[in-house]
This record gives sequence, structure tokens and C-alpha cells, in this order.
Amino acid sequence: CHFIPQTGYIWSGIKQTCTHVLDIDNLNEEFEKLMASKGCDLPTDYDAMAHRNSAKCENLSIDDLDADTKALIQDNVYKDDFEKLGYAI
Repeated sequence: CHFIPQTGYIWSGIKQTCTHVLDIDNLNEEFEKLMASKGCDLPTDYDAMAHRNSAKCENLSIDDLDADTKALIQDNVYKDDFEKLGYAI
């Protein structure tokens, strides 16, 4: 996991420098499509690599966060991510 707001990887000031923004909710599928569109083969062990972190925090959900924590995430730390990438809590 990256704890740095994702907009820091996508924008430099007001200029969007990354042209291929992948949706985290469909990351594996979108990554595979991007690689195919560029003519890149995936590593032979890609399936194992793509799912190696899928079980972490499987019992944690948005319902486990109290209102103050949600507000801190959405209105402070990751505000730009929510606004520019269209996420909502």
C-alpha cells in the first residue's frame, strides 16, 4: 500500500503528468489492458504477483472507521485524491 496521496504521482502542480490513470478498484484488469495496448507481455508469474497482497486487511472495511477518521481521510490527508479522482466515502 502507498500512504502517499495518489494525486502526487499523477499531477505536478496544476499539470497532469500521468496520462494512464488506473482505477484501484479494477487495477489488475486495467493494468493488463494497458500492457496489452503497449505490446508488453506480462511476466510468467504475473497472476501470483497480482494476488499476493489481496488477503491483507480483508476484515477491515469503511464501516470500521468512525466519523472523525473518515473526515480526516476525506477532508485533509487525501482531499485531492477524493476530488480529482472522483472517490467518495
